Amino acid sequence: MPEYDDEAANEMFASASAQVPVGPPRRRAASGLTEHVPVRFSAQVIESVKAIAANDGQSVSSWIRWVVEREIARRQQPETRADYTIEFFVTEQMSPPATQTTASAETRHQPA
Repeated sequence: MPEYDDEAANEMFASASAQVPVGPPRRRAASGLTEHVPVRFSAQVIESVKAIAANDGQSVSSWIRWVVEREIARRQQPETRADYTIEFFVTEQMSPPATQTTASAETRHQPA
């Protein structure tokens, strides 16, 4: 496959002969995606997402969908003792309002 620089590529695609369809028409397969949701991230988050998605061999969009779907599946699973403990530590790290933290810690860690 020949390599083109930008100038050569622009010249090639500017010609009318390069604009003629080749082969039978094809329709794209239905993607199963139903709705577009615009989401904004900070520049730092976008750069991290791009790097991680590239490292995983995915596009940014498909990586974000994968993360969201994984989180939905995780939250829909029945709660287990391990999930319960992990949830407590995550809650503590996120510093929820003091009334919730105190109540959560007292309620969750009382001896049986």
